[in-house]
Amino acid sequence: MPQRDDRIGTRGLSRAAHGRRGLLAGAMALVASAAARATASPAPIAVRRIALVRADNGERFDGPFRGEAGHDAGALGEFAHFMRDRHVARMAPVDPALLDFLADVLASVGAPEAMLLSGYRSPETEARIAATRFAALERSPHVQGRAIDFTIARRLQDAADAARAMRRGGVGWYPGSRFVHLDTGAPRHWVLAGDGLRGALGLRAARHRDLALEECRRDPARRPQCGAPPPRVPAR
Repeated sequence: MPQRDDRIGTRGLSRAAHGRRGLLAGAMALVASAAARATASPAPIAVRRIALVRADNGERFDGPFRGEAGHDAGALGEFAHFMRDRHVARMAPVDPALLDFLADVLASVGAPEAMLLSGYRSPETEARIAATRFAALERSPHVQGRAIDFTIARRLQDAADAARAMRRGGVGWYPGSRFVHLDTGAPRHWVLAGDGLRGALGLRAARHRDLALEECRRDPARRPQCGAPPPRVPAR
């Protein structure tokens, strides 16, 4: 962003400005102008960063995604690839507000990174998951690229509570399964407790994870790391 030039040039100054009264008037005008700019211009947006790791293959997304000019198009493309549906090798645009929502939730609890359990889901994958034991929910936010299921090492319930308080979308808390669902739909929230993965959303997430693990184990090179937790990253 170009720097504002607050210096007063000589072109617009009258000859009287060189006198004492002119200097006083000019100083007052400068103060008034600076105050007006401070009121009208918001503070610069700090560069936002986020660190994520996929649970199924250990792939990472780590770096800046937003600055003073707004969201970085290249970073959003990388995030869409990171959130892709690996079962059908397909990706789709992801709502940038979802990345902002997740970053703010993680920052609220001081989490240095999060683990992605489920991101974008193609209609085919959603149908496969739904065909196991229950009917699919219509217009799933995962299919629309507007939802993410994640977990963190500590303060996961605090993260769910913070997300609900923000009222920026859907928030699902699954204490038995230790994960949180976020989406950018209408503000709403739910809790599915129990023995781990009860309820339609929880079962779909579990099936999605199982499909990812099956695919990972078919690759001999990746088999030893399948399902293993990622290495801990020290807080910065």
